Amino acid sequence: MITYSKKPLVLTVLGILHMIEPLIKLIYFKIETGMPFMVILSNIAQLDRAQSIFEFWFLFPIAGVALLFINRITYIIFFMVQVYSAYFILNYIPYTWPFVAATPHLYTLCMLAFNIFIMIYLLLPSIRVAFFSRDARWWQNATRYTSSMPCRITFGNVQDVANWRIVNISRSGAFIEGPKDIRNFGTITLDFDFFEKDLQLSLQSKVVDKHIIDGVEGYGVQFQFDSIWDQIKVHTLTSYLRRETLIRHG
Repeated sequence: MITYSKKPLVLTVLGILHMIEPLIKLIYFKIETGMPFMVILSNIAQLDRAQSIFEFWFLFPIAGVALLFINRITYIIFFMVQVYSAYFILNYIPYTWPFVAATPHLYTLCMLAFNIFIMIYLLLPSIRVAFFSRDARWWQNATRYTSSMPCRITFGNVQDVANWRIVNISRSGAFIEGPKDIRNFGTITLDFDFFEKDLQLSLQSKVVDKHIIDGVEGYGVQFQFDSIWDQIKVHTLTSYLRRETLIRHG
């Protein structure tokens, strides 16, 4: 499974473009008609159908929000908006709102073609996984703190202590670096000591995948806490690292 240390930039850009789509339409109307913005806004304000108001001001921004807040529900919402938009344009009645012309504006037809490509792009497995698997959305995890702590991992009955270290850690998981490929190990036990707080931790951890963060190739693991005491220990550790980070950056 592919994971992302940051939200794919293309999704953010597309989300913003969809959110400002009503403003783009206003500018397009201004260029096409030459009318003052206040006249255009006055005409739009006279719309008496809730559906027309929704289609002009809210349809595409909803799709934009869906791209910015990524999960399986917003994935479905985005596709529903695009299908509705395509249906509306393909069934446009000449010389009616919002185009008041024989055919939809060229801008709108270009947007329709563009959104068809977006839908194809979002159907790619490497992109779709970000919507349907929280494990792939590393940017939504808790804040991670650089630690560079030596650690040990155990898989089955075998303990591997050779050159493993925790690169960074959060309250929900860690990013570890080591010499062995553990992508297919499923669940491991992660053991490490945090001497500053006299903590010894042994945490069951799910191996998410292998990826690169800040030029370091390693493995993302997600903690599977056996008790509240383990959660308290990790909270204590991350709180200490947070304070140290704030002190260093003054």
